[in-house]
Amino acid sequence: MSNNTINLPIPTTLKVLVEVGDSITNKTLLAKSSPISHIETIHLAKLLGTSNDKISKYLQMQIGEKVKAGDVLAQKKGFLSSSIVRSPINGKLVELDLNHGILSIAKYQEEDKEALFSPVDGKITSISSSFIEIESENLILKADKAQGEEVMGKLLYIQDEMIGILQSYDQIEKSIVLCKSASEAILVKFSVIGVLGIIMVSTPKITDLTWMQINEGTFEKLMKFDGQKVWLMPDEKQIILLE
Repeated sequence: MSNNTINLPIPTTLKVLVEVGDSITNKTLLAKSSPISHIETIHLAKLLGTSNDKISKYLQMQIGEKVKAGDVLAQKKGFLSSSIVRSPINGKLVELDLNHGILSIAKYQEEDKEALFSPVDGKITSISSSFIEIESENLILKADKAQGEEVMGKLLYIQDEMIGILQSYDQIEKSIVLCKSASEAILVKFSVIGVLGIIMVSTPKITDLTWMQINEGTFEKLMKFDGQKVWLMPDEKQIILLE
């Protein structure tokens, strides 16, 4: 992976909607949860008492049609009796297998809750089972060391002489603090206040915050982006400017 690419993790529950080569924006839907919960199979041939290859003549609905539990799927009429097969679930008819005499119904979830949008503009360069690689147009800076979970928030630069006067910063909650150094007591206070992460030149002492340790040159660059939204990716040691 080059310095201008991002590996965006894909939850295993999501289906990727983009392809390699696609140009994307920070509003592009990259992946979403599949509405299909599971596939229900019905052995029509056995239930109707007919050969596998003849089940299509008894089918009462079309493949691709939505069905409700209790709907008649197939019916075989005789002189003295009639065999009826009803749908056991709400779903959609997806396949009629004449080789095995089986009808398949896809059961759908009530709603589609999960979705993954791109946080950056760029181009899809690679897709794997666990990552979407994006060649980003956003500024990406590298950290020397990093630890914690991925976080996004507004960058808040605090000068060294102001680091202990936190009451002056009414928007420090949910922010990502940029400062050269901070004592263990200050780091604890950051955590209590609700700071999302911290970027420093010095390596922080023990903290449960997401943190990135950077060099002086990177620090000078980041100071210019005070107030802008940033994305910290500790696993990749990347700081991505999102605005």
